[in-house]
Order: sequence, then C-alpha cells, then structure tokens
Amino acid sequence: MLSGASALQAQGNATLTPGASLDGEIDDRWPRIAWTFDGLQGQVIELQLEVTEGNLDPVLLLLDGEGRVLAAADDSDDGLVPFIAPLSLPASATYTVVVMRLGQALGSTSGAFRLGLEQIGVSSNAGSVLRYGDQVINRISQETPVVAYRFHARRGDVVHLRLRRASGDLDPWLQLQDSAGNVLATNDDALDGPAPRDSRIGDFLVEADGEYRILASRYGQEAGSSSGNFVLSLNEALFSGLGTTAATAIPIRPGISGRGSLDDEKHQRYYQFAGQAGELVRIRMERAGGALDPLLLLSDSQGRELASDDDGGGGKNALIEDFRLPADGLYTITATRFEMAAGQTSGPYRLELMLPDLVLQDLPAGTQLVTWDRAVEARLDNETPARLYAIQGGANDVVTITMDRNSGNLDAVLNLRDAEQQLLVSDDDTGPGRNARIGDYVLPADGIYLVEATRYSGDDGATDTAGGFTLNLRRRISP
Repeated sequence: MLSGASALQAQGNATLTPGASLDGEIDDRWPRIAWTFDGLQGQVIELQLEVTEGNLDPVLLLLDGEGRVLAAADDSDDGLVPFIAPLSLPASATYTVVVMRLGQALGSTSGAFRLGLEQIGVSSNAGSVLRYGDQVINRISQETPVVAYRFHARRGDVVHLRLRRASGDLDPWLQLQDSAGNVLATNDDALDGPAPRDSRIGDFLVEADGEYRILASRYGQEAGSSSGNFVLSLNEALFSGLGTTAATAIPIRPGISGRGSLDDEKHQRYYQFAGQAGELVRIRMERAGGALDPLLLLSDSQGRELASDDDGGGGKNALIEDFRLPADGLYTITATRFEMAAGQTSGPYRLELMLPDLVLQDLPAGTQLVTWDRAVEARLDNETPARLYAIQGGANDVVTITMDRNSGNLDAVLNLRDAEQQLLVSDDDTGPGRNARIGDYVLPADGIYLVEATRYSGDDGATDTAGGFTLNLRRRISP
C-alpha cells in the first residue's frame, strides 16, 4: 500500500494511470495527498474514491494544468464515497488529483482510501485528441461542413482511419494532415463493403513522431451539399510500430542491445545502423526465453541480402561473425525466426551489434574478442602473465565465468572490468583446486566488458605459476 508519507514525498512525479488504482492514507501528519496524470483534450474520465479503513471524511479535487479546480466532490448520497462523474477534459495538460480530509489540517478524521481513475471514452467535440481504438460520433451540416480531430503518433505506427455515414445523405470525405497542415492522405469513396461511399485511409505508415490532424467532412467540403451524422474510428494495425518494416527500422548502435519478441503476428523485426566500407561487423541474436529459433539477415540500403545465419551462435542462436561491409551506407538487420512467416517458434530475443575494429582500438593492445558459450584455451607464464578478452553483454544479464587450469601449476585469477577498465568483481580460488570462478554476477548495463585471465601474485603463495587454462563464459540473458 502507498502510505500517505510516501505519496506526499512523491508529489510532482507520482502518476495515476487510467484503469489502475492507488492506495493511500490520510492522518494528522498527512492531511492532503496529490497525484498527477497526463490528459488529452476531449478525453472523458471518471474519478472514484473508496474509504477502506478508519473514519476518514474525504474530499476529492481535480485541478487543471494551471492549478485551477476543475471539479470537486465531497460526500455522495451513499455516504463517504466521493466521486467525480464523467467529464471531458478541456485541454491536453498534466492534471492533478487531490485527496484530502474535510477541514484539511484542522480536520479530525483519518483512514485509508483507494483512488481510481477510469477512462470512459472521448468527446465527439471538434478538437478532441483521439487515441488508437477511439470512435466518435458527430454531424456534418451546412453550418459545420468540416470537423477536425487530433491524435499523437510515433514513427513506424501504421494507422487505419474510417469515416462512416450514420444518417442522412452524407457522402463522407476524409483527410489526414501533419501538424503543419500538409496533406498526407485523403479519400472520398472507399468502394468496398456495404457502404461504398464511406471513406477510409488504411495502412498509412507514420514517418515521424508528432501530432496529426484528421479532417472529417463531405464530398465538396464547404461547397458540398450532403449532411448527416458520421462515425469516425481511429485504429492501429496489428503490424504497427517501429521495426515492423524496413522503412521504419529501429536504430541500433554498437554495444547497445536490441530487445524484442517474435510470434505469429510479428515474425520479424528490422534494425538499422550506419557502416563504412571495410568495417567488420558481428551480429548476434540470442533467444531470451520461450522456444524461439532465431534467424538473422543482413541487407544493404537497396535491400540486397548480404549475409544470413541460423544456428551459428551456438544452440539455436544466430551469429553473423566478422562480416566485412562492402560500402558506406545504411545497413538493415532482420531479426526473425527459422522459416520466417512459415515458422512456428516464438519468444523474446536479444540482438547485439559489435564493430570489432572500433571496439579494439579503444582497448589495450592484445585484447581478444570472444563470444558467449564458447571455450577459449590459452597459456600464462612469466612472458605473458595475463590475457584480456572483450565480450558484449546486456543490462541485468547473469554471467558465470570460469578459468580452469589444464596444465602446469597455474594458480588462476579472474577479473571482470567494464569498458573503462574499472574493476567490477574478482576471484582467485572459488573454483575447485586453484581454479577461479565468477558466478551469477549481474551485469550493470549494456556494453563491452573485459575479462582478465591472470595468475596469483600475492604474498602467501607462489607468484610465478604457469600453465594452460580453459576459459568459459556463460550467461542467462534478460529479455
């Protein structure tokens, strides 16, 4: 339960979410608590407050973006259960909900409560801000030949708009504009289904984040003659979202993991990076859960496939290793599954991009790039008392690194460092015998990590041990 103290301390950044509820408590120390939520013009909301404990006599306030009281409620007819009946928000702003007791600091009641915010729908009034899934009813007439609405969209969204006649002889006409008024799409007659004069804009791909305008009108607009009620619906396609098409690929940077999930509805995701001629790239797609069988494709800016891999990353994981780019430009990575659309596996995945040449130029000379779940064998002696290995990891990955002697009298020591060579964790003899083991360490962030395989150099044992070793690096990745 969110106590009065914690809620008050969180004022200004504690938010309400439509469809969810928050618990709080009012007493002598905390007679007033406030939460905020972001509302859109025309959004119809309702606030409910239930006293769950004590003799609290609550008052409920809704403040607009300027701090003015938009609505207030004290006791309902059924007792101490104030609620604010459905109302349409007048503007897009950050609204504040205040719960306090009657009399505030001078009041004497106290107790626990539960506050709920519900989104009832959206106003049909012109200028309302719609969300995906909203449907509004309004009227086109000689006095009002055009009704405008707004909605917010992100790059990669795929939008469906439909304007249907509900009464009269209305011949619907539909237009989509950007925030500057540039026309992006228009339609008069959809010419399908039982109402061929209805208007539809389907599968529109949003190319930039921003606010968009919908104009609902009639054939001829102001010069037209038809009139009647209409139903306007705004929906998002199942395949909507950044990364669903090559044209709206998700930008990915070396060292920063891409995370996603594939299923029958979305069986592939697209990522994009800028490369230069002659650069080496290493791309790894690893299953993060479920039964996904990853498949990787690399294409150039013309959509030509350059490389692909199914199981090269060990197990069912995919790895395109040390591919040399043929030219400067943008490259597209397709993260998909075995047999792609015809495949049957699904689940979350992790995508990692590494540019080995760039990574190594910032690391100590002699550092070797390695990948997870592969054994590395080497030797330490007086001439080479330590070896460095670089590997890419993701935030919250749980890693286990072992260094086992396989010859000589080597006394193994392991150090794990971040890309700035700051020591994160070290081990000497946790493994059996004189072997080293770093177990179940949680990586703090996406990026490159350095594994230093070295030998004991203390005062209570031999400091010049030598011999061969096997290094194993394993991880459980977070989705």
